[in-house]
Amino acid sequence: MDLLTAEIGIAILDEKYRNKGYGPLAFKRLIIYAFQELNIQTIGGVILLSNNRSINMFKNLGFVVREIMYKSWPMPNGDLADMVLMELKNDSITRQK
Repeated sequence: MDLLTAEIGIAILDEKYRNKGYGPLAFKRLIIYAFQELNIQTIGGVILLSNNRSINMFKNLGFVVREIMYKSWPMPNGDLADMVLMELKNDSITRQK
């Protein structure tokens, strides 16, 4: 990773705070800050392939699937999980405006 690339992730562990829009709100603000203030050019996120809610949130924010990585993430039970790498480019935000 270079200085123009960043990774983003989220975990809302307490269920009473899920499904309230906090994740997308935080991501939007962080994306704006990263692109406008830090001059980041690419933001990536790695998500469990089975986590459809997070994948849809990333897609709704403009991220696209870059790669699916099978059996690439060690889980606490010893299994290897499939992951999806999603990416948002700074210029894609400019095109959406």
